[in-house]
Amino acid sequence: SSSGLQQHGFEYVNIDSGWHGGFDSNGRPIPNPTTFPDIQDLIAHIHANGQKAGIYWIPGVEYPAVAANSAILGTSYHIQDILAVPCAKGNAFAAPCPSPYHYKIDYTKHGAQEYTNSVVALFASWGVDAIKLDGATPGSDSYNLSIDNRPDVAAWSKAIAASGRPIWLTISWALD
Repeated sequence: SSSGLQQHGFEYVNIDSGWHGGFDSNGRPIPNPTTFPDIQDLIAHIHANGQKAGIYWIPGVEYPAVAANSAILGTSYHIQDILAVPCAKGNAFAAPCPSPYHYKIDYTKHGAQEYTNSVVALFASWGVDAIKLDGATPGSDSYNLSIDNRPDVAAWSKAIAASGRPIWLTISWALD
């Protein structure tokens, strides 16, 4: 706020990777309690300064939520019910299968859109104004990857629309 950047059009305070510290019982990310003991309070402070809050996330489901096979909020489905079979990497940062750490979501499966809706609803409840999906492919000239995150981007867009909160969705990298 005191930097003067806001008067030049810089209005977003974006929280990049490393903010989360685990997953709730529905496989949704929770903030690291040491770094972000009250993320809603932090976002309220950002808003009080006349700024908007953005948060970073990546497509797919991280291994701890997969291993826990968490129940998807409001459904009879679980995380392992929505994963691509055979195993596939969920984004450009994922390691090779069988344990890529970020597993691909198959959005043709029941519960997949509902899972993404639940994550976006959580972010919306915190007051998040922007979501950055990182490691999205194909399209980056820097990487020759076969991962296709277009269904993820479409699902996140639908989830934002369903949340009832105006949230700006941005993706990183260039998507074809």
